[in-house]
Amino acid sequence: MPILPDTLGSKAFFRTAQHLKIPFGPHKGDPILSVVGAARQDSGSLEAFASLARSFGFGGSLMASEVEVPSNLMDASALGYNTFGAGGFFGDSEKAWSKDGSNISMAIKVLVVHVDGQRTAVDPVKTGDPTAGGEGKFEADGLMSSERLEALKARTKLMQEAEAKLSVEEMQSLFETAFT
Repeated sequence: MPILPDTLGSKAFFRTAQHLKIPFGPHKGDPILSVVGAARQDSGSLEAFASLARSFGFGGSLMASEVEVPSNLMDASALGYNTFGAGGFFGDSEKAWSKDGSNISMAIKVLVVHVDGQRTAVDPVKTGDPTAGGEGKFEADGLMSSERLEALKARTKLMQEAEAKLSVEEMQSLFETAFT
């Protein structure tokens, strides 16, 4: 089972997943990180993600996704990555854009969500784990009010810190309940 979405490769995910066990099936009782075959680095440095994953005991393969130029492949390989994303080579990076061509391909980020015609109380945000002394990546709706933006920043910071509000037993129970 790979870890592909951005959130599942975050510090918050690893901090939670290190405590969870598989609730049923042939791997019942095994740590959840022990059944993950590969984790995808999506933002930040290759070195920081490899260090983060390994610091939480992840022993699976690492996939480098921030590959824009050939030297990134060599750097990733030296850090233990053994699979690679090539989106940057095919237009997902400004480094691959040609002023003479139409090869630009960019990912779209959801910035506002409406349910039944009403804007949701909380807004989506695109983040990256902050580096020491920095905020990290933060992308949100640039048209929201300053009050709403500050509330979103506070909620995002709380989520990035990923300090457990539940005991390990309570987290496991909640995890198991999600499967029933």
